[in-house]
Amino acid sequence: MKGNTVIVIALAVVVMALISVFIYYSFLNTKEATLNTALNIVTSSAPAFDQSLSDGTITISYPSSEFSLAATQEQLLLLSYIPPCDQGFDYCLYYSTSTYKGTNFESAGIGILNLNKTMPSAGSCLNAPPEGYTGLHPVATTSTPNYSVSMFSPLGNAAMGHYASDVVYRLEYKGKCYQFDARIGETQFANYPPGAIKLFTANDYSTVKSELLDILGTLTLPGGEKVILP
Repeated sequence: MKGNTVIVIALAVVVMALISVFIYYSFLNTKEATLNTALNIVTSSAPAFDQSLSDGTITISYPSSEFSLAATQEQLLLLSYIPPCDQGFDYCLYYSTSTYKGTNFESAGIGILNLNKTMPSAGSCLNAPPEGYTGLHPVATTSTPNYSVSMFSPLGNAAMGHYASDVVYRLEYKGKCYQFDARIGETQFANYPPGAIKLFTANDYSTVKSELLDILGTLTLPGGEKVILP
């Protein structure tokens, strides 16, 4: 009788152990599934940088879900008082979604220019004021063995209740000079009747600015060397 009791107790212990193992691994699988779901939510919220632009020297990527490319003024499929890029650009990556429709947001973009025709030397490439400005000096300049960069900020212009905030970056690489003008354009919120539109908030501005900087953060040179802007 005692032998049977021992066997029953042993079987009960084994069963309890198996149940404990099952519960433990079920918990791990549930936790892993929850974590994977959370990671999927995070990654899916970021736009895919699925398009690249290159002139043979510089390469820059951008998400086509939010930005469009224009190589001429006529290709800009956006009507706004403040254009996303000034005339004369070689390429313009401009914000083309309706995320901020119904606010005082006007436009955003990155104007890309090859300045070799107007910048005869590396020194003038990094230090010459952007067009329309005099006596302006870069607020930051950095150099590596392969390239040099500078930044002009803050820049902007305003007219008839519209205004633009710009940051201009310059890149000098093996005698070539490039300019990248990151811009966000807005209309004065006070120009509209109360309740007519929503405010393009400071947080909205920061979000769009981060998207422009993310694009500039993909800038690479031949061989895949990443350009670090100031």
